[in-house]
Amino acid sequence: MNAAKIFNVGVAGQPLYPKYGKTAGVTIRQAGYSNNYNSLQVKLDRRFSNGFLMTTAYTWGKALGYASESGGPKGPLGNNVSI
Repeated sequence: MNAAKIFNVGVAGQPLYPKYGKTAGVTIRQAGYSNNYNSLQVKLDRRFSNGFLMTTAYTWGKALGYASESGGPKGPLGNNVSI
């Protein structure tokens, strides 16, 4: 965020230097949500000649998410929402 906008002007080109005297790099953190969900469902039926039926089913699920650093829910503008 504090990178110089004009090439080869040094510290004077950094946007936060004139206002605050800041020369170090600044990282911007976005408050947002990232989700990922994967699932698998499998069903196997086996019919035998004497009328015997065998059924097997398997279900697998996985979910990942991202929580904000404050731990609270966020609104659409990234602000904390009171519950």
